[in-house]
Amino acid sequence: MPTDAEKISVNSDRTLNAPNRPIVPFIEGDGTGVDVTLPVLSVVNTAVEKAYSGESSIAWMEVFAGEKRLTPIVWMAQHCCLPPNLATLLLAICSCCPNDLQAD
Repeated sequence: MPTDAEKISVNSDRTLNAPNRPIVPFIEGDGTGVDVTLPVLSVVNTAVEKAYSGESSIAWMEVFAGEKRLTPIVWMAQHCCLPPNLATLLLAICSCCPNDLQAD
Protein backbone atom coordinates (compact mmCIF):
# COMPACT_ATOMS: atom_id res chain seq x y z
CA MET A 1 0.00 0.00 0.00
CA PRO A 2 1.45 3.41 -0.93
CA THR A 3 2.75 5.28 2.13
CA ASP A 4 2.62 8.73 0.50
CA ALA A 5 -1.16 8.63 -0.02
CA GLU A 6 -4.45 8.13 1.84
CA LYS A 7 -7.56 6.01 1.49
CA ILE A 8 -10.79 7.52 0.21
CA SER A 9 -13.28 7.57 3.08
CA VAL A 10 -17.02 7.99 3.52
CA ASN A 11 -18.37 10.92 5.52
CA SER A 12 -21.30 10.56 7.92
CA ASP A 13 -23.63 11.98 5.24
CA ARG A 14 -22.45 9.22 2.85
CA THR A 15 -20.49 11.56 0.60
CA LEU A 16 -16.95 10.61 -0.33
CA ASN A 17 -13.94 12.29 1.18
CA ALA A 18 -11.16 12.10 -1.40
CA PRO A 19 -7.74 13.26 -0.19
CA ASN A 20 -5.37 15.19 -2.47
CA ARG A 21 -3.49 11.94 -3.14
CA PRO A 22 -5.96 9.05 -2.92
CA ILE A 23 -4.97 5.41 -3.22
CA VAL A 24 -6.73 3.83 -6.19
CA PRO A 25 -6.06 0.15 -6.79
CA PHE A 26 -6.16 -1.29 -10.27
CA ILE A 27 -6.23 -4.77 -11.75
CA GLU A 28 -4.60 -5.06 -15.13
CA GLY A 29 -6.50 -8.17 -16.07
CA ASP A 30 -5.54 -10.29 -19.01
CA GLY A 31 -6.57 -10.18 -22.63
CA THR A 32 -7.07 -6.53 -23.62
CA GLY A 33 -6.32 -5.35 -20.08
CA VAL A 34 -2.61 -5.61 -20.80
CA ASP A 35 -3.05 -3.25 -23.75
CA VAL A 36 -5.47 -0.72 -22.26
CA THR A 37 -4.53 -0.35 -18.60
CA LEU A 38 -1.45 1.87 -18.93
CA PRO A 39 -3.06 4.24 -21.48
CA VAL A 40 -6.16 4.54 -19.24
CA LEU A 41 -4.01 5.38 -16.19
CA SER A 42 -2.13 7.95 -18.25
CA VAL A 43 -5.36 9.62 -19.45
CA VAL A 44 -6.75 9.72 -15.90
CA ASN A 45 -3.47 11.16 -14.56
CA THR A 46 -3.54 13.90 -17.19
CA ALA A 47 -7.20 14.70 -16.47
CA VAL A 48 -6.55 14.94 -12.70
CA GLU A 49 -3.50 17.14 -13.26
CA LYS A 50 -5.43 19.54 -15.48
CA ALA A 51 -8.57 19.56 -13.32
CA TYR A 52 -6.70 20.24 -10.09
CA SER A 53 -3.81 22.35 -11.45
CA GLY A 54 -1.27 19.81 -10.23
CA GLU A 55 -2.45 20.01 -6.59
CA SER A 56 -3.88 16.47 -6.63
CA SER A 57 -2.66 13.17 -8.02
CA ILE A 58 -3.57 9.51 -7.76
CA ALA A 59 -1.41 6.92 -6.03
CA TRP A 60 -2.04 3.90 -8.26
CA MET A 61 -1.68 0.54 -6.56
CA GLU A 62 -1.59 -2.57 -8.71
CA VAL A 63 -3.54 -5.48 -7.26
CA PHE A 64 -2.30 -8.81 -8.51
CA ALA A 65 -5.18 -11.05 -9.52
CA GLY A 66 -5.64 -14.33 -11.31
CA GLU A 67 -2.39 -15.77 -12.62
CA LYS A 68 -0.37 -12.80 -11.33
CA ARG A 69 -1.24 -13.79 -7.79
CA LEU A 70 0.36 -16.91 -6.37
CA THR A 71 -2.04 -17.49 -3.49
CA PRO A 72 -5.67 -16.71 -4.36
CA ILE A 73 -7.73 -15.54 -1.42
CA VAL A 74 -11.17 -14.58 -2.76
CA TRP A 75 -12.02 -15.93 -6.21
CA MET A 76 -14.11 -14.02 -8.71
CA ALA A 77 -15.38 -16.24 -11.52
CA GLN A 78 -12.78 -18.85 -12.45
CA HIS A 79 -9.52 -16.95 -12.74
CA CYS A 80 -9.63 -13.62 -10.92
CA CYS A 81 -9.03 -13.13 -7.20
CA LEU A 82 -8.86 -10.16 -4.85
CA PRO A 83 -7.13 -9.68 -1.53
CA PRO A 84 -9.59 -9.10 1.33
CA ASN A 85 -8.28 -5.59 2.23
CA LEU A 86 -9.15 -4.21 -1.23
CA ALA A 87 -12.72 -3.45 -0.08
CA THR A 88 -11.37 -0.97 2.49
CA LEU A 89 -10.23 1.29 -0.37
CA LEU A 90 -13.78 1.88 -1.73
CA LEU A 91 -12.71 2.35 -5.35
CA ALA A 92 -10.73 0.30 -7.86
CA ILE A 93 -10.19 0.13 -11.60
CA CYS A 94 -10.33 -3.28 -13.22
CA SER A 95 -9.77 -4.09 -16.86
CA CYS A 96 -11.06 -7.62 -16.24
CA CYS A 97 -13.84 -9.04 -18.31
CA PRO A 98 -17.18 -7.73 -16.91
CA ASN A 99 -18.37 -11.32 -16.54
CA ASP A 100 -15.53 -11.89 -14.07
CA LEU A 101 -17.03 -9.29 -11.73
CA GLN A 102 -20.50 -10.76 -11.35
CA ALA A 103 -21.47 -11.67 -7.81
CA ASP A 104 -22.19 -15.30 -7.06
